[in-house]
Amino acid sequence: MDAFGKLSEAILSDVIVIAERATEKQYRQWPELTTRYASIGREKTLNDNIFHLQHLASAIRFRQTELFCDYMNWCKVLFTSLHMPLVYFTESIVILRDTLTQMVEPAEARIVVQYVNLGLESFSKKPSVPAGMVSDPSPVAVSAYMFMNALLRHDRVSASQMIDDLIAGGMGIKDIYLQIFQPSQIEIGRLWQENKISVADEHYCTAATQLIMSRLYPQIFTGRKNGRSMLATCVSGDLHEIGIRMIADFFELEGWNTIYLGANTPTESIVKSLQTGTADLLAISCTMSYHLPKVQDLIAAIRAEEQLRGTVIMTGGYPFNVDKELYKKIGADCYAANAVDALQVVKTIIPF
Repeated sequence: MDAFGKLSEAILSDVIVIAERATEKQYRQWPELTTRYASIGREKTLNDNIFHLQHLASAIRFRQTELFCDYMNWCKVLFTSLHMPLVYFTESIVILRDTLTQMVEPAEARIVVQYVNLGLESFSKKPSVPAGMVSDPSPVAVSAYMFMNALLRHDRVSASQMIDDLIAGGMGIKDIYLQIFQPSQIEIGRLWQENKISVADEHYCTAATQLIMSRLYPQIFTGRKNGRSMLATCVSGDLHEIGIRMIADFFELEGWNTIYLGANTPTESIVKSLQTGTADLLAISCTMSYHLPKVQDLIAAIRAEEQLRGTVIMTGGYPFNVDKELYKKIGADCYAANAVDALQVVKTIIPF
C-alpha cells in the first residue's frame, strides 16, 4: 500500500477521534452554536465531520482530488438549501483540516492540505443552486415531469397509469426507463438536496418507482435467452439500488439471465453467489465515494479466487462519472455511465 492508501486508512481508523476534536474546536470558536442548536447541533456537527472525513479519505486513497472537490460542491448546495451561513461550513472544513494535519506526519499533512484546499477553492467557484430538470416542451419530457409530480403527491396509482398509457401508445420499456424513470429520479434527488422535499418523500418516490418497474417484469422476463448471465449488486452499506436495477433489466431485455442482489450486499455473499453460479459479468454499483474502498476490496476478493479470475467486472455510479478512469484504479475491467452505455461496453468484451 502506498503513502496515500496508508493515510486514508489512518484517517478512517481514527475518524471518530478526529471528528470529536474538530467539533470541540468549532464549538469553542462559535459558542453561540450551543444556544442556537442545543445538544442536537453538536451531534449533527460530529456526524457531519465524520462524513467529511470519509469522503476525504476515499479521495486520498484513490488520488482523486476531483472526488473531494465534487463532494464540496454538493455540500454547498445542501448547506445553502438549509439556510446555513456558508462561512460556518468553510471555516469548519478549515478547522477539520488543521485538526487532522496535527495528527499525522508532515508529509501526510501536506497531502491533506492539498486536497482540502483544492476542495475549498472549488467550493468558492461553484454555484449554490444546481441546474434543474431541463426545460423541454416535448411530449416525453412533459410525461416525465407529470410522472414525477404524481409521485411527489404520493399518487402512485396515477403514476402507474401514466406508464401503462405510454406503453399502450407504443413507447418501449427501455425508453420508459431512460426518459421517464431516470430523469425523474435525478430530479427528485436534486429536490431533496435543495431541501424542497423530505427524505420521506424521496424514499416514497424511489419505492413507488421500483414497484411500477416491477409491474413491467412480465414483459421483461419473457424473451429468449442468449446463454449469457450477469450478477448485479451494490456493495455493503450502499442503499442506492435503482440504477443498478435498471442496468440489470436492460441486460434481461437483451436475453441475459440476470441475478439481481440489490442494495447493501456483503462482500462474502457476493463472492459466494459468483462461486455457486456461472455469471459471465459482475456489475457493481457505487453511489457514494466513501464506499469505493469496499468496491476495491470486493474486486480484490474476487480476483483472489482462482475460479473467478475470468469474471468480467463492470463498475458504475456517481463517483465513476466524476472520474471516468477510476474503474482502472480499483481493478475493474470496464465502466458504464448508464444502462445503454453498459450494453455497448460489455458487448466489446463479451459478445452476445
